[in-house]
Amino acid sequence: MVIPWRLAWLLLVGASAVGCSRAAASVPPAGGDERRDTGFAVVELFTSEGCSSCPPADDVLRDITSEASRTGRRVYPLAFHVDYWNSLGWPDPYSSEMATRRQESYARVVDQKGMYTPEMVVNGRDAFVGSSGPRATHSIASALLRSEGARISLQAKRVEAGVSVDFTFSTPPAHGTVLRIALIEPETSSRVTAGENAGKTLRHANVVRDFQTVQVDGAKGGRAALHAQAPPNGAVIAFLQDPETMEMVGAAEAQLQR
Repeated sequence: MVIPWRLAWLLLVGASAVGCSRAAASVPPAGGDERRDTGFAVVELFTSEGCSSCPPADDVLRDITSEASRTGRRVYPLAFHVDYWNSLGWPDPYSSEMATRRQESYARVVDQKGMYTPEMVVNGRDAFVGSSGPRATHSIASALLRSEGARISLQAKRVEAGVSVDFTFSTPPAHGTVLRIALIEPETSSRVTAGENAGKTLRHANVVRDFQTVQVDGAKGGRAALHAQAPPNGAVIAFLQDPETMEMVGAAEAQLQR
């Protein structure tokens, strides 16, 4: 079988995660250190239903999502399903070329030799194997202790054409900074009938269904439109990011209003 070039590195790195047991991840518990938190953590998981190493990482992201909801910590999980596994037996229904391009951007910035799944990236700078719950917990804890550069106020509502998003910033972002806006489906699942995960029912959290980049150019706010159909109980997660370094300086989440 001819292996796509993107999978050469994937199979080398991903092999270390095959067969590993689930390692739970959690947002650091609320309590005595809660008042020290001044930051946020955007947690991006690059995953695929066609990859046998990915279900444990999907479980880790679900744990992170559940814990963030319980504690109220400013942790924003995102599941990006890449499309480069689709030719190996199972076309992931949540996959997109957009997700693959986004992972390629990180590979260039963090100087990876290639791409692999599952990969997790926290706040655009800390990249690691996504099935490592302890590693995710440590990265999130570090991100929460760093000061946020700009606060985002966010409102999102369903409209006939999709979703309308209004945003304002506490301070105008630096020139060149962009606003990334993700429309997420909080809970979904698939019964996989082919490929490496054949016979399994896979559960996912915060799957990205639409993703837009808005050029803000130092503005104090604005409005954006997402054209995908809004999922039930959907939400929008937005974050400010430097497209050159991929560093993030602010993030927020809003439930979709009618």
